[in-house]
Amino acid sequence: MNKAFVRRSSIGISRGRYLLSALFLLIVIILSFSLYDYFKDQIVKDSSFPTRAVQIKGKLVHVTKKEIADVIGLLAGNENIATLDLNKVHNALLQIAWVDKVFVQKQLPDTIVVTVKEHVASALWCNDGLYDATAKQVFYPNMNNFKQSLVRLSATHDDLAPEVYNHAVSFLPLLRSANLQMIALELDSIRTLRLTLSNKVVIVLGRDDDNGLVLRRLNNFLAVYKAGKFNFDNVNYVDLRYDVGFAVGMHTK
Repeated sequence: MNKAFVRRSSIGISRGRYLLSALFLLIVIILSFSLYDYFKDQIVKDSSFPTRAVQIKGKLVHVTKKEIADVIGLLAGNENIATLDLNKVHNALLQIAWVDKVFVQKQLPDTIVVTVKEHVASALWCNDGLYDATAKQVFYPNMNNFKQSLVRLSATHDDLAPEVYNHAVSFLPLLRSANLQMIALELDSIRTLRLTLSNKVVIVLGRDDDNGLVLRRLNNFLAVYKAGKFNFDNVNYVDLRYDVGFAVGMHTK
């Protein structure tokens, strides 16, 4: 047999196999894309994977599971879970006043899993709010059913709440040592601190400085009180904004 003919035949067979392999690969790729598009279309159809269940995790005291489920149901009820925008659900849940943090995830085929962390009330804020010292945030829930007895803090802006709270925390040990109880602390528009005791006496502390001026003023006054040299009978306010001593305002009859 002619060697040149055998060589040409082998080359022809190799080319034929290559073309068949390439054609087969092309068919596989086309079918893969077709199947991908088909299954993608099926998945994103509203009727394919509807959201049917909500699983709620976290210790709930002030927020009810129904309240959370109602919010999710409004946004996700019977919506396709595959295309559901969890950011919208997340942001909507954060609008519930008692919700501090929330984590939302999908559990296929049909469940939304929500983990909720509630705010912890550390103090009352102004007339209608609460302050969470951990989150360093003021929030405004429905106060009708809130019965916890807390110190009331106030200032001209919500962003001053952490400052007022820190002052209150620093005052509490000093007052406790004198068997006195603080029920309110105000930072007014000129940054004067006013402390109200449970006996309704207001102690005007004045402005603070970087060296803890108001804390020293309060400590000095309480030293006088604990020494038995001052009593609160018929006292309306005590003004500590003096270099030496303090002024006392009496109730007028």
